[in-house]
Amino acid sequence: GDDYSMFLRYTLKDAIFASFTMPTKDGSDKANIGLGYSFAVWNNLYFEPSYNLPIKEDAVTGKREGDFKFGLGFRF
Repeated sequence: GDDYSMFLRYTLKDAIFASFTMPTKDGSDKANIGLGYSFAVWNNLYFEPSYNLPIKEDAVTGKREGDFKFGLGFRF
């Protein structure tokens, strides 16, 4: 079926941001929070590394393992 995700991003200070992601299916069980930083690369192009951590523990392993993500952003 159809599965969408909700994404929120809030700038904490200058280039530091907090993020929240949650899928529409099993949302509260698979929600993530994260922190990231925006590095200006060229004009309006930004390199944005971030670290995301699940809010709840994994049901099978009982662990909360986060992951690093890298993104590119273009600001209009």
